[in-house]
Amino acid sequence: MADSPPNLSKPMLEFMNFEHLPWTEVGEGTTKAKIKTLADDHRTGDSSFILHLPCNYRSKSNEGISHDFWEEVLILDGDLTDLRLSKTFGVHHYACRPPGMIHGP
Repeated sequence: MADSPPNLSKPMLEFMNFEHLPWTEVGEGTTKAKIKTLADDHRTGDSSFILHLPCNYRSKSNEGISHDFWEEVLILDGDLTDLRLSKTFGVHHYACRPPGMIHGP
């Protein structure tokens, strides 16, 4: 990946085909999720990645969660049920969550 000017945290990237990037398993149990990292800055922890949840993936908890980073979610295929909201979101739904925002599971 290309170097970025000092005021940018992630690398500058022109359009690229991400098919060749590897999937990494994350989580616990038998139905693990996987991520494909698109851009990453180890200094700040900022990253962009694709998350793949297997069919019938279930959170281990019914408690709301939050992160210390911005999270953007775009559903490309299938659907996702937010247990806290009792609402299902499908293809073309998008969320943008600032650090600390309670959401899901």
